[in-house]
Amino acid sequence: TCCPLANQQPATSPCELCNCYSHADSCVYNATVAASRASVNAAGVQTGGGQCVNCQNNTAGVNCQECSIQFYHDPSLPINNSATCRSCNCDEAGSDPSRRGDCVGRESNAAP
Repeated sequence: TCCPLANQQPATSPCELCNCYSHADSCVYNATVAASRASVNAAGVQTGGGQCVNCQNNTAGVNCQECSIQFYHDPSLPINNSATCRSCNCDEAGSDPSRRGDCVGRESNAAP
């Protein structure tokens, strides 16, 4: 059995750390993620199927690499910083959920 953050590969392989950019405490192996090469391992290589569980700090995505809806990535901070995803401070009715971090009519809040 692997540690909670070491499930980048299937259970039949040696344990390998997932890359959750310090925004999750555990990950699970997901064969669909592996097949689509959607996961990045701790070395920054797109391989394996580690999917982070319960991304924190307003992050989302397979590797907690994106900001949640209504948040944008502060370009002055690295993705692994706990404050990297900042609130758009826009009315939910004025945001576009298909474009993370965008407030309709407020270009300055758009994600980079």
